[in-house]
Amino acid sequence: MGQDPPRPSPAPVIVAAGFVAAKLIALAAVITHGPVWALAAFACGFAPDAALVLALALAAHLARRRRPLRGMITVVGALLAAYAALNVYLVWAYGSPLTPAMLRYAGDADLSLLVRTPLLATAFALAITALLALVGVRALAQPARRRAAAVVAAVLLTLGALSHAVDDGRLSAYGLERNAVATFVLGLLPEKTAGARARFDAPSVNPPPGASAPVPVRLEGGRPRHVVLWLAESTAARFVSLTGGDPRITPVLESLRPHTLTFESYRANSPVSAKAIFSVLCGLYPLPEARFETRALPRIACPSLPETLVGAGYDAALFHGGYFAFTDKLALLSERGFQVLMDGESAPDRERWFTNGWGIDDAAIVEHGLAWLAQRPDPGRPSLSVYVPLYPHYEYFLPPGVPEPFGTATLLQRYQNGVHYTDALFGRVVEGYRARGLLDDTLFVFVGDHGEAFGEHARNQLHGVFLYEENVRAPLVFYSPRLFAQATTSARPGSHADLLPTILDLLGVPAPAGLQGQTLVGADFVPRPTPLGTWYPDALLGMVDGDWKYLRAPTSGAEQLFHLGRDPLERVNVAAQHPDVADALRARTLDWVDRQRELLRSTPTKGDGYLERAQAAFSAAAPKSAVTLASERVFNMERRCLRVRVPAAGAPLVLEGSLTPPPRVVGVGLTDRARFGKGAPVSARVLVAGDEAALLTIDDRFESCSRVRSLPPAPAPEATVRIELTSADARGRDVCVWLFP
Repeated sequence: MGQDPPRPSPAPVIVAAGFVAAKLIALAAVITHGPVWALAAFACGFAPDAALVLALALAAHLARRRRPLRGMITVVGALLAAYAALNVYLVWAYGSPLTPAMLRYAGDADLSLLVRTPLLATAFALAITALLALVGVRALAQPARRRAAAVVAAVLLTLGALSHAVDDGRLSAYGLERNAVATFVLGLLPEKTAGARARFDAPSVNPPPGASAPVPVRLEGGRPRHVVLWLAESTAARFVSLTGGDPRITPVLESLRPHTLTFESYRANSPVSAKAIFSVLCGLYPLPEARFETRALPRIACPSLPETLVGAGYDAALFHGGYFAFTDKLALLSERGFQVLMDGESAPDRERWFTNGWGIDDAAIVEHGLAWLAQRPDPGRPSLSVYVPLYPHYEYFLPPGVPEPFGTATLLQRYQNGVHYTDALFGRVVEGYRARGLLDDTLFVFVGDHGEAFGEHARNQLHGVFLYEENVRAPLVFYSPRLFAQATTSARPGSHADLLPTILDLLGVPAPAGLQGQTLVGADFVPRPTPLGTWYPDALLGMVDGDWKYLRAPTSGAEQLFHLGRDPLERVNVAAQHPDVADALRARTLDWVDRQRELLRSTPTKGDGYLERAQAAFSAAAPKSAVTLASERVFNMERRCLRVRVPAAGAPLVLEGSLTPPPRVVGVGLTDRARFGKGAPVSARVLVAGDEAALLTIDDRFESCSRVRSLPPAPAPEATVRIELTSADARGRDVCVWLFP
């Protein structure tokens, strides 16, 4: 009886089946954007797929006589195939398979996209994977067919390589060339930084027409003493009437047109809200990498807008419709001069308003902001009111009863309703100042934190994925009957780093040293290029100089160049036709990355933050290991807090120490791990200077796992704070405690 010939490992077939299934579903997701280019991108994707399949085939061939090794290769192939098919879920939701950048953002991920994405696509991909693998393994039982499969794989590899060679940027835009395994591995590679450098902030070589025209500002009646900064969430310039949008979407801004100054070439340096807040308040370009400044540079000693104005005799307050916990905003915002910091979690009457996992109805922050303006100890003092609203945040939800004039059938219609609502709320603020007799004495600033995309380019949804104009072009509108005698539109290019010096210039307050931006209304304005960057799901860098816009993928070195004057929709990559322009803007882009990282990391810090000081104070009376600084996920958000283990049923755990200044807000929440473990509620009793200030109770329910309360003002600049944590739980549970002054 002869010995059976060695059988090959089915690993190549299994992994190939997974890749094919993933590609089919990805193709179906984008085919409507342009069948010809989508099919070409599909072919482009064969290169990494075929290369990996051939590598596995070679390994399987070498191990054909070693059963344990053959079995291990089969397991590896099955895992790779399942990984490729499961990534269909991410492609469908985010337009990309898993990347290292997505893992870095995991603590702040918008999980609602996954929750609302149909599982059908992934189930279908897995089913096709299993079917193709079964058919392929049976077909490859004969040596001749194995040789034929190897030839097919080689042809596909060649076809994919040729597709890459002729790609001018349009193929990669579809993302179908992205092998799930190769995408993740390549994302771990260092950036390509070789090349010449040229100062990114040197004057523009190609300034836009009209950029040098003076900006008329009427100063005869004096300068305003109050300022309102409305940092509009996800509000793209093309949906605002003063920057080319439909007047029906923003009727309030349209009605204010006669006394406005609008900048038509204004862009966010990064299409990410946390980075926009940093640049707007600090007058600095953002850190050119994926990490948020709120985590990487929370205590940076930047010359911030609130601190500068408070130093000039202003009161300052910030009202946020979202949650400070999202991207750890409080780490940056606290101790910046704001007398009031309020968000959707700390609003004292939170139960009155519509809330969800993202925040509170922005009508609440308008009401509280106007009340703060009137109830200040000295209402005659000048003031800064910063509003950071929630709407229109994806998925463009609105409170019940809010008008929806554009319908609700599509995401775009719901988004337009959201822009319409934030425009109306901005109008309430304007009317509130008018009713108090402060209209002529106030500078109103309406600025978008970034744009919003609706498929103008393949895979371009929401805002953070690309740097096209729909992602980064934002409205900047100043309204002041005193300063602007007529509607004016300026072509001066600007970005978020320029907003702080511009506001100070219009108010007549001297700008502090250390700002990177420049005033957009000054007589000595010099047009400069605008640096751009985004890092989710992949890193992209860019530079805009007049009509030229340069984009670069730093890990692959792929480049795009658009002439916005001739190609405003950014369809034709002309990098090959204008290598001199691409070279010049590449040199500026690389310089920005190098010098910006060095500048921000070398800037002095403000010392320990409030949480660090609270931990030190509480640890003096309790073992240091009992109170630790940590980043924990609470209420579906990763937040920095004091992590405390509440003991099993019995005596309360007491945190006590002297804090300067006393806290104005205290919060307590169950970590997600503790909440999922189930147990008894936890109560926190807070006493400041011996007076009971708040009693907060949290439990396992999502809507009540976190509680935040504003505290009454303390009579002295220093006070003893005592927090008593108790629970009837028999096991003890971890909770997060946070305070800010």
